[in-house]
Amino acid sequence: MLLNKRVALARRANAKAASVVEAARAAGAVATLRSLLVDSEWGDALEAEFASPHFSALEQFLAREWAAAQVFPAPQHIFRAVRERRARQQRSLTPLSSTAAG
Repeated sequence: MLLNKRVALARRANAKAASVVEAARAAGAVATLRSLLVDSEWGDALEAEFASPHFSALEQFLAREWAAAQVFPAPQHIFRAVRERRARQQRSLTPLSSTAAG
């Protein structure tokens, strides 16, 4: 039962990320990495990174690439592994709580 709930939450987060991408496209923009990280646990932990110059350069690079060609993974899937980790804890990819930051 708990696994079903986690899978449903991961799917909902994936849908939210897809809607972030679509809203940005409708506005003539590209979604930012911060807006695509819909998992608040990781978002809070990475807040300092989002403000750093190298992260800004990464976002600018990705925005150019996403605008110029089809890039994999698609923007809405960039943090999919983070979003789905709770649904599959037995094959956990990297839960924040198991890192030095957690």
